[in-house]
Amino acid sequence: MNLFILDKTRVLRNIAIIFCLLFAFNVIAADVLVMGDSMMKSVAREFKKECSKRGLSSESFTSIGSGLARLDLLDWHSNAKELVEEHKPSIVLVMMGANDNQTMQGAGATVAFGMPGWEIEYGRRCGKLMDILLDGGVSKVFWFGLPCMREKKLNVDANAINRIIKQQAAARPKVSYVSTYKMFSKKGKYSSYIIQKSGMPLDVRTSDGIHLNRNGAKYLVDRVAEKVLVK
Repeated sequence: MNLFILDKTRVLRNIAIIFCLLFAFNVIAADVLVMGDSMMKSVAREFKKECSKRGLSSESFTSIGSGLARLDLLDWHSNAKELVEEHKPSIVLVMMGANDNQTMQGAGATVAFGMPGWEIEYGRRCGKLMDILLDGGVSKVFWFGLPCMREKKLNVDANAINRIIKQQAAARPKVSYVSTYKMFSKKGKYSSYIIQKSGMPLDVRTSDGIHLNRNGAKYLVDRVAEKVLVK
């Protein structure tokens, strides 16, 4: 019997076994995992395009209206653990927090946004999410802060949330906080557009004064890709 045919048959059988195992354990490997609330939705699409250009595999998960303040709506801790187990990423990109300026249940009591107890509990939840990602084998986490907001109170709230996230990231060497504030503001104030190298303005925000539009998402990814999409 032809040995080449035997070897070819054996190789094909082994490949089939590998695919069966992958489907059995629901493992869809990805170099990069992009996750977050509605703030990350348009950004995730641009990150996936950029990953493809760089030969990196990627998966994304975004959930509108979710956040760390209301884990009863979506448990980001459990969800993150499942995502990491499923995709085995080496890099995770996170952006969330726009929905989190609200009352939160913590340590058996209800705490209002802005109170010391709220900051402690929110910091604990942010840190726990970071630790879940790192404990799952992630080599590097990049957490993007919220951009400047048009509404004054919302902007103050966003800055408070950014500060807590930044503090938690600083305590973990494998987690980097990436500020987006200056990218989308002019002299510290909200701007719906940026000035391109050509000198022409480019609108980068949606009409709600909160989210980034497609232009803004691409602008953000173009600015940070070289630093965050490196295995």
